[in-house]
Amino acid sequence: MKFKKWISATAASLLLATSLVSTIPVAHADESATRTIAEESIYDLLVDRFFNGSGTNDFDTNTQDPSKFAGGDFTGLQDKLKFIGEMGYTIVSIGPIFSTEKYDGSMPTSYTTIERHFGTTEEFQSTVEAYKAKNMSIMVDFPLTNVSPNHEWAKDASKADWIVSTNNGQVQWDLSNKDVQEALIQAVTEFVSTYDIGGIRLTNIAGADTAFINAVIAALKETKTSLYVIANEESDADFDATFSPVTADIYRNIFKNVDMDSSKLMEPFAGEKPTQIMVDSLETHRFTFDSANENMFPPTRLKMAMGALFMLPGIPVVQYGTEIAMNGEAKPDTHQLYNFKTDEELIDYIKKCSIFT
Repeated sequence: MKFKKWISATAASLLLATSLVSTIPVAHADESATRTIAEESIYDLLVDRFFNGSGTNDFDTNTQDPSKFAGGDFTGLQDKLKFIGEMGYTIVSIGPIFSTEKYDGSMPTSYTTIERHFGTTEEFQSTVEAYKAKNMSIMVDFPLTNVSPNHEWAKDASKADWIVSTNNGQVQWDLSNKDVQEALIQAVTEFVSTYDIGGIRLTNIAGADTAFINAVIAALKETKTSLYVIANEESDADFDATFSPVTADIYRNIFKNVDMDSSKLMEPFAGEKPTQIMVDSLETHRFTFDSANENMFPPTRLKMAMGALFMLPGIPVVQYGTEIAMNGEAKPDTHQLYNFKTDEELIDYIKKCSIFT
C-alpha cells in the first residue's frame, strides 16, 4: 500500500533538501482501483508524439516536420504501457483524439469519429482495457469550442447560428445557445458511454458559463459515476479537482533555480478540493527551458520539482518527456517525439517519487 501524500510543508521541505526520496524502494502498482482523485497522478501526453506502434496508419506523416503528424498511435500506447506504469502514474491523459487536422488535436473536425492517424476504434478500446487491467485509466480531452472550420457541425448550413465567431483559424460555438449545449452534452456522454475511459478533461471552457459546465459534468457523472471530470482552465464549476495556471508558475519559479522563494509552496492547497499541481503544461514552455535559462542543470532542478509534486497533497500532472528533460519554448518544439534511448536516471527517480501518490 502506498503512503498518503498528506505530509506537512516542513516534512516535504526536509525530504527535498536531503533527497531522502532517492533511497526509498519503488512501490508496485498492485493495489485495487479504489483510489480517489486526490490519490491519483496524471501523465499528460499526445498520442502522435509518443510512440509509433503500427505502420498501418502512417499516411501523410513526416517526422522531420514538427508541425505534421509523426505516427504515434494507440498501439504505441499499449506497447509502452509497462514503461508508463513503472513510473507510477495512475491516469494517462492522452489529449483530444477526435478527427483532427493537426497532430495535437487542436483542429477537430468531429466529436464522434476518432482520428485515423491514431488508430481504429477497436485499437482505442483495446488500449483503454489494457491500461485498466493494470489499475491505470485513460483520460481524454473534450474541447467545448475552438474547432476546425471543417468541423461537421460548422459545415452544416442548418447550424449556422451555432457559430458565434471565427478567430485564429478556429470556429467558436455559441455556448449560450441551448441547441449547442444539448449537442455538446450528447456528444461527450455518447463518447463516455462507448468507451470505458476513466476521465474527461474539458478544454476551451472560457466562453461557457458555470451553469452549463455544471450541466455537462452532471450528465457525465450520470453516465458513469466513477468518471473523473477535470479542466485545464480555472473555473468555479463543480470539477473533481481545481486548476489554476498560477500553480505552474509557483512551482516553476521555486524550483527552476537554487535559493528561490518557497513561501508559496503550500498556496495551491488553500481550497476545499484537491488541486492539480504541475511545473508546466503541454501549452506552455518546458520547465527545462526555464531552468536552462537560469544557467542551471535541468535534471537536478527537475528532481527537486518532481519530488515536490509527488510528496505534496495535490494531484501531480506531469508532461510526457519531463522525465528525459525535454526542452522547448513553444509548440511544436515543446511537443517533440519521445526519445526512448535517453539516460534513465531521472526516470528512475520519478519511479521512486511515485511511492508518495
